[in-house]
Amino acid sequence: MTSNWQRYLRKLNLARRRAIRAAEASIAMALGQLRRPVLELALQELNDYPKRQISFCISYRNRFEHITRTLPVNLEDNRPKAEETEFVIVQFGGEEDLYPWLKAHYSKDLESGYIKFYTSDQMHGWHMSVAKNTALRLGTGRFVVSLDCDNFTGPLG
Repeated sequence: MTSNWQRYLRKLNLARRRAIRAAEASIAMALGQLRRPVLELALQELNDYPKRQISFCISYRNRFEHITRTLPVNLEDNRPKAEETEFVIVQFGGEEDLYPWLKAHYSKDLESGYIKFYTSDQMHGWHMSVAKNTALRLGTGRFVVSLDCDNFTGPLG
């Protein structure tokens, strides 16, 4: 006998799969076929990581001051559940490269998969929907949350 909770989870998973297909279509249309191989390579790489419970997905461009203020707090607030949590950051060009700062301050978190960093210079201009959909698609968690660079998650998300 199927419980209401199980039916709800099935509907949630179906809705997530539909959202993923819509995001893939919007990314392919907005960025053309050049974006497709990069996305597929990143998704193939993600298969090497264990499935997480929650993915906090951040699309980033020229918000260095904001993300360097919020990310340290968010990482520490969620560190007790670091094995079940991931922060997916996708940088879309811009003048300020975030990776050197991440590598200098959070190299262990990058190695463990607690932070996953991707970059793309294929998006000309800023398209928020494409950026957010790309970041969300790279999240491997059971629950995927979109964050702006100036958002705090609070303790344990």
